[in-house]
Amino acid sequence: MERQRSRSSTPHKKLDFVAPAGERRESKKRSAVFSQGDPADSVFYILNGKVKLTVVSKQGKEAIVALLNRGSFFGEGCLAGQPRRVASATAVSDCLLLSVGKQAIMRLLQEQPEFSALFVSFLLARPQCRASRLVMAARAGYPHPETPVCQFQVAGQNAQRPQPG
Repeated sequence: MERQRSRSSTPHKKLDFVAPAGERRESKKRSAVFSQGDPADSVFYILNGKVKLTVVSKQGKEAIVALLNRGSFFGEGCLAGQPRRVASATAVSDCLLLSVGKQAIMRLLQEQPEFSALFVSFLLARPQCRASRLVMAARAGYPHPETPVCQFQVAGQNAQRPQPG
């Protein structure tokens, strides 16, 4: 994975002010962006490409908890006090990501109302799935019930999706 300091504006006009606070990272298809258990110290924004978020249960089953496209944030659990990543992020295609450190994004949220509104609206766009996500993850025995997105699919031959009940 290549890393370079972001010097030019992002392709997303609303995020122009974020680029100087972040670092552009190129991730090749199938490469890890971060792994479950890594320190949670930054938030990512997908400038181009697709990223998959997965968790591994105590039983060793892998669950795909999100397939994220261009324009999505991920890794925001660090802002809620998560010291470690609760999921792994993997590039599904070649990706261009913007990585913003926890302190930098917290500063942006306080000092940049436009960014704050964009970020909060992104987080609030998924409130109805949050409770069901937590219930499914808890029932499946995943290491941490807080998973970052709505989609939930269990991968593997013998794995079954938790049933509501």
